[in-house]
Amino acid sequence: MKDNTYLRLIKYPGAKNVLTPDIKNVFERSGMKLFVDVFGGSGTVSLNIGAHRIIYNEIDPDLSNLFRHVQEHPERMAQMLRKLISEGEFPPLEKIKGNEKDSNTIERAFNTLIRFTTSFGGMGDTYNTREKSSMGYARKTLEQFSSINRVVKGWKIENLDFREIFKKYDSNSTFFYLDPPYSDRKWYNYNFIREDYMDLRDLMFNSTGKYLMNVNREDEFIAEIFGEPQFTKEYENKNQDVSIGYMPPRVKSFYTNLRNLKLKNGD
Repeated sequence: MKDNTYLRLIKYPGAKNVLTPDIKNVFERSGMKLFVDVFGGSGTVSLNIGAHRIIYNEIDPDLSNLFRHVQEHPERMAQMLRKLISEGEFPPLEKIKGNEKDSNTIERAFNTLIRFTTSFGGMGDTYNTREKSSMGYARKTLEQFSSINRVVKGWKIENLDFREIFKKYDSNSTFFYLDPPYSDRKWYNYNFIREDYMDLRDLMFNSTGKYLMNVNREDEFIAEIFGEPQFTKEYENKNQDVSIGYMPPRVKSFYTNLRNLKLKNGD
């Protein structure tokens, strides 16, 4: 997957840019018809997976609302983004955090888009002072907006707990992709506790469909619950910082019920 064809809407902690080609490879090998992005987040996997039937699920209502408005009101969203870019500056923090009582408005959706565009790390709490970088990201989003809409308009968008998603969509033609919240990070509005991981394990191991879950290899807490992964793989660390020197590759663990599946470095 070349960088110039890769679609992305927002910055997000743990977005799976480098993993997506491998996720797509596994999905295509599975032979399944329905791709269910259980923890949809930034939407980057669903945007680039190339499946004909996609369920994008995200329990954070701001994110599911954002993609619904990209799906249903793309012209208005693009117009709002174009206006902001022409003005050359982002609104103040207190405004883009959003105080609307109704979380389903297009204004709330646009504030979510801008909050993630301007924030360092993606959560909207620590703000990036590199204004040019954020504005450049916004321009790239606008360039891709029609392509993003073409993909998103074919999605079914859900705002459900993962337990409900398994109950609703598990079948012998379903592929569940799972990128749960990291156990040692507080990056998300909806974090996991141990019982959540245990419930997820039970649903995965008893599912009728196929699944693929990726987690950080160094997370021993996950291994205690899910056991040893089917395989691991190294990925280049894209967050290299010349001021602190070389950063080693990230190692990801993969759990799947597809038999005889192993992705090697270089695949």
